[in-house]
Amino acid sequence: MILLLMTSSRHSAIATAVLILAVAMPVWLLAGTTYRIRNGTLTVSKLFRRERIDLADITAVKPWPRWSHPIEYGEDFALSGKRMLIRCGESRIFVSPRDEANFLVALGRESDA
Repeated sequence: MILLLMTSSRHSAIATAVLILAVAMPVWLLAGTTYRIRNGTLTVSKLFRRERIDLADITAVKPWPRWSHPIEYGEDFALSGKRMLIRCGESRIFVSPRDEANFLVALGRESDA
């Protein structure tokens, strides 16, 4: 990559773009995932996806062991292997808040573990 950047050819522009993306994407992923609780609604955002859940519709909140059943792409808003399952009727999403205890307090719930 560095060799391509040092050359003065059209490949250096491509190498520069790849290098910027390689650095920017992980930062954007980490900074771009948010969990907000306002007006009785939990809003979970990750990159281009957003899910809104009424707190009254949440039926379960519990830790999700890594070895448990597979997780579908549209359900996963977690950034780490330590996930929490939020179940709303038949649907579910997975989150990984930094401070699980305060997250549960903000949801107005205790863990159903």
